[in-house]
Amino acid sequence: MIAGRFYPLETRVARWNTSGPEALLHHIHRDLLAHTRGRLNDGAALVALHRRPDNHGQRRHGAIIHSGGFTHTH
Repeated sequence: MIAGRFYPLETRVARWNTSGPEALLHHIHRDLLAHTRGRLNDGAALVALHRRPDNHGQRRHGAIIHSGGFTHTH
């Protein structure tokens, strides 16, 4: 958080709603670093899920594509 402003995750994710899960995490990571001026003083973790239909197309199942914490060193 810089100057009392939390990172606007919902607004930012909407910008990249056509990105795949890995690209989405990359965009958010870069944008979060820009928001905090390159300083992540607290821990951060994000999981991106991709929903796809099963073989019959009747139900949708989630699959974890990528998960992990963001790290940044100076």
